[in-house]
Amino acid sequence: MIKHSAPSRTNAEMSDLPIARLDAQDVEQSLPIREYLEQNGCAVIMNRKPAIAPEYHIMSGDELFVQSNLASLPEKSSKLFVVLFLGRRSSVPDSLLSSGVKIAVITGQRISTRETHELFAYFFTDDKNIYYFHTDTPPMMEIKKPPTLIDKPFVKDSQRISRPEVTGRWSFLRISMVVAGIVIAPIFWYLVSLSMITAAQWYGFSAIKKGDTSRSQIVARITDFWLSQGRGTLTVIGFPILYFGNESFIRSQERMLSIAGDLSLAQTKAAQLITRSALVTPLLFAKPDEPRPSDVSLAVSLDTLRLELAGLTNSLELATAQLHILAGDIHVPFAKTNVKNLTNRVESQITQALTQIATINNLLTVYRTAGGFDEKKNYLIILQNSMELRPTGGFIGSIATLGIEDGVMETPVVQDVYALDGQLKGHVDPPGPIKELLGQEHWYLRDSNWDPDFTVSGERAAWFYEKETGVAVDGVIAIATPLLTGLLDVTGPLHLPDYNDRITKENFFGKSLFYTKADFFPGSTQKKDFLGSVVVALISRLTSELTDEVPALARVVGRALASGDIQFWFPQRQTQAIITQAGWAGEVIRPETCESSTPPCMVERVAVVESNMGVNKVNAFVKRLVKSRVDVGEDGGVDGTIALTYQNTSTDDALLSGGGVYLSYTRVYLAGDTRVGSVRIDGEEVPYSATTENGSTIIGFAFTVPPGMERTVTITYRRGVLLVFTNNESTFAVSIRKQPGMIDTNLDLAVRYPAGWSLQTATGLLANAREARYNTILDSTKTYSIKFRR
Repeated sequence: MIKHSAPSRTNAEMSDLPIARLDAQDVEQSLPIREYLEQNGCAVIMNRKPAIAPEYHIMSGDELFVQSNLASLPEKSSKLFVVLFLGRRSSVPDSLLSSGVKIAVITGQRISTRETHELFAYFFTDDKNIYYFHTDTPPMMEIKKPPTLIDKPFVKDSQRISRPEVTGRWSFLRISMVVAGIVIAPIFWYLVSLSMITAAQWYGFSAIKKGDTSRSQIVARITDFWLSQGRGTLTVIGFPILYFGNESFIRSQERMLSIAGDLSLAQTKAAQLITRSALVTPLLFAKPDEPRPSDVSLAVSLDTLRLELAGLTNSLELATAQLHILAGDIHVPFAKTNVKNLTNRVESQITQALTQIATINNLLTVYRTAGGFDEKKNYLIILQNSMELRPTGGFIGSIATLGIEDGVMETPVVQDVYALDGQLKGHVDPPGPIKELLGQEHWYLRDSNWDPDFTVSGERAAWFYEKETGVAVDGVIAIATPLLTGLLDVTGPLHLPDYNDRITKENFFGKSLFYTKADFFPGSTQKKDFLGSVVVALISRLTSELTDEVPALARVVGRALASGDIQFWFPQRQTQAIITQAGWAGEVIRPETCESSTPPCMVERVAVVESNMGVNKVNAFVKRLVKSRVDVGEDGGVDGTIALTYQNTSTDDALLSGGGVYLSYTRVYLAGDTRVGSVRIDGEEVPYSATTENGSTIIGFAFTVPPGMERTVTITYRRGVLLVFTNNESTFAVSIRKQPGMIDTNLDLAVRYPAGWSLQTATGLLANAREARYNTILDSTKTYSIKFRR
């Protein structure tokens, strides 16, 4: 069988790899067969007919299952194999013998990973139509009972008489010590092997996170050595354990070693992926007329990365599947709890890795469609200053244009937004709060991100840019300040020759304020030059000096995408669909559904959107706490209270510090059936607007927080629909949106319910008596699900 990189199971039938159909009567019993096929590059389809004719067809089960499946086939494939589990029977039915299909007969109930290799060796190399495995006893029980001291003494009686020095107590002690050594030494060595494998795995993953591929490859070789030691020792200690009938213990140990092998393979693939990524990254920013370090096209390189990501995903998903089985089948005396905790930690790490891999894969997919491989593309990048918070991430002080052709990016050209706004001809009415609080009669590109939904604001920014410059763009990318500080955390200090200054993550705010502060006037190039220098320096450092920082960069970009600090808008429907699916479109209310319609489900969505209208950078000094309280009544009625507490830690000297009074126009998006009770600031009712738009009730109001002060906004409301129960069960989900660009925000969520109700599940929440609660940092949109029973 030719080895390929196996694809993710979710895309098996869309893969170019060979498809193997596996009809299994017992999925767990056939797991070693599936693992072998996937490790050798097959896309496995379980217990159903694939859309594409399979390359291989394997049936696994007892005689009735196999006969039934054979009879249902319209025609037999040339590569049809049967794995027949007969239990303790010794004969194969004549109907199967005459079928002309290769049959591997297993007279036990299990097959090990090692025996699977022998099985497929028979399928692909042997000419016989039938082959027997475990012909005398079931698997894991075929070891004959070892002789005992009574059956076969170590010495003959004649020797005991002729050699009195080995008789008596000393002889017994020596024999006992030898026996103990023979038994204990392999067990000790097996435990040493497990310890070394565990240590090597954690050390290897640490190296991968740091991008140290050379160290990870050394660790992979060490892991493979100790894996071979562990497997060999397990074979030795398995004899007496199997004699006493503890087959489940050996099975769980074999599974642990198999998981370790999958993770070791995943580490190797991850190291190869990092190395290839480091080679591809400089190509993305090379000038088209410059010689490239490789003759291979960038499109091919990106497609190769996607295939390697699929192989890595497959290895990690396989390890996760085995971890789930192992969690319910742990047989480790005196350490079951510790092993279970270890498996949970490993599974958590794998889940995080799979999330990052999915993010990278989505980015590569978008880049293949938007990277100018068919024709040159031009994109508008809006640089949003989150220290002056606006609905989609921050005030648009500067923009950049980016050209991409054949996947190669040109150096971004940074421009001052005020210079562009001065070129707008005609009049556009601004939204009411901009006109009233900022005193502006016109609407410009710098305020185009007023709608918190970037699918609207992105399109509007492109419209304004075209009206002001006469140039149409192929998409809009929004970047908020937290992304730049995150990248500076990876790159370290940047030197800007034009300013003879050193920029770090810690001084970025102060330096940007200094170079763009009060003496800036519309049309000045000071801000443009500073931001342009930072962007160019970042690109230069990322593409030339940080080839070992690929994992760290991936984590920074992944966090920015999850938190909304990077958002995309594309007019092309196909590309935008990918963005929406990945959750990067910046929608205020993402279309979410409950897991199933039974029991029925109600979703409580809350989105707080702030807009700094004070013309200052005070958001760098604002800390906030979002408290959401939901009370569910006996009749299923839902009452909610949202308390927003703001603390302004800035000083009065706004000119020097960038702080001052925080003047915010805030909108709170709730479900469309919501009826607003009141809006209070520090206990006093204030006027507000309430409108309904796109299925949401929107509450709007303005307030101020003076320097050094703290204020609390409290909103009460009631849902217009009831929580419905079916068979005394219902599901209630809560989603709290994180605004792009927002930092230093804590979340305190509590859901209270009647005394006669119980919680079946409370995903992500701490369940107490009559209350489910959670406290966290709102660094991304949080969604929690509760299943009630009454």
